[in-house]
Amino acid sequence: MGIISNISSDIVFKGDKWQAIENKLEPFLPKETQPHFVIFKLCVAMGIMYDQQSEVVNDGDFVFNIPRTIMQREISDLDFLFQSAVVSSKLINYSIEDRLDLAFNTESKIEFDKIGFLKRFASFGIDKWLGIINSVTTSNTTELMDKINTFVESAKNGII
Repeated sequence: MGIISNISSDIVFKGDKWQAIENKLEPFLPKETQPHFVIFKLCVAMGIMYDQQSEVVNDGDFVFNIPRTIMQREISDLDFLFQSAVVSSKLINYSIEDRLDLAFNTESKIEFDKIGFLKRFASFGIDKWLGIINSVTTSNTTELMDKINTFVESAKNGII
């Protein structure tokens, strides 16, 4: 059992930006990789990196859905993202003891919306990713991948 357990519903976002990111990244994410889950993880990681969240806004008809069955299979990825975020974020006011309890105690008694916490990071992260993706003005997938790789390398080296 992971830190994030009892996932009882799908993660759902609605809106044009979720459709836009799916369309842009589709060439890189075959269906068997669970593209919505991969995109969600990229967006969460971006939000964690910047330690920024935004409210989840469902502002369109396009439904971006991550089934709970996928999340249950990939629980270690969600745990890692949550643990990284809850321990390091300045957006929550918990003591280090409470943060560690939330991050590593599977029987923590602290009430906390773990999935909602990650969704708010993703909601910020999608805007950052779309900024990078939309800066590529051609439909050339190689140029887009180069832009993404440059960003990731810059982030890794602490330039961003």
